[in-house]
Amino acid sequence: MVSSLSFVKSVLRRRDAIVGLAIILFFALIALLAPLIAPFSNAYNPKAYFVASPDSPPAWARIFPPYSSLPPNIILPPTPSYQLFKVPSAIQYWQVLDPVNSPVIKYSQSGPVGVLPPISGAFVSYDPTSGSELVNLTGDSTTPVPLYLYHEFGYNYQPPDYFYAQLLVKPITVQGASLAIFLFIQNEKGVYPVALFADSGAQTYLESLPNLGSGYLNYFATNTQSTLNKGAWNFISAITTASAYMPLVYLNKSVNPLLVSQTLFSEKGEYKVGELILVIPHGKYTIALQQTDFKFQIFGKIYGLLGTD
Repeated sequence: MVSSLSFVKSVLRRRDAIVGLAIILFFALIALLAPLIAPFSNAYNPKAYFVASPDSPPAWARIFPPYSSLPPNIILPPTPSYQLFKVPSAIQYWQVLDPVNSPVIKYSQSGPVGVLPPISGAFVSYDPTSGSELVNLTGDSTTPVPLYLYHEFGYNYQPPDYFYAQLLVKPITVQGASLAIFLFIQNEKGVYPVALFADSGAQTYLESLPNLGSGYLNYFATNTQSTLNKGAWNFISAITTASAYMPLVYLNKSVNPLLVSQTLFSEKGEYKVGELILVIPHGKYTIALQQTDFKFQIFGKIYGLLGTD
């Protein structure tokens, strides 16, 4: 006992020993406080919040050639205030393409108050302070009317392992038409639908298309919860950990379900991500939508200063 006390005293007399002990205690304290400092669940759990792809090296590793083209996290829109439409300028983030008529798009302070997540572990926030985007379409036609809301960005990295897309949408008024909502990614090779909800009329229309009808038929038969419900909030999402359920896999047999991210982001260049609102009218039509929680994310292969692991 005496020898132990004398040993401790002799160690504490040495400045280098005190410094070393302080370092050990510092990292022990970091480990104990980890749940408070970084309150994220296990990145390997598909129900958790991914901060980056698993096993991501630290950002400083990009100074070495083998890691120089690793993709960072890319989040579109980049801020929660734009994702949740908490500010009027959020509606200007998304570019509008409507070759048929001019939609009326407005900002609303009203969001999905009291809505509960339909999927356990979903990324959707359901923030009671969210605003929303109001989209109104009117016209007279018997041919499909597409409306694209998209954002364009440059991608000059290796293909990512994971990406995620989501939208919370509520069809308020659907008169004289059927309705389908797509989330898509577009590159130089084409447009790839990664998520799809459609009402019964739109499902029937898509299943009747000459070349793609059988693909849509199989998609809706497998994804039985992809029916667009009028007057209710619909959570539309896609993630590459469940890429086998993406519509592009049913419509494009050349896409390997295990390599969706690598296929869609195989080339460096300009990309578009966004929403396609497809109206299938029967003459005069009126469509009114409310939507929020609009987000796309590419999970990078590098993260922070120390990485995720």
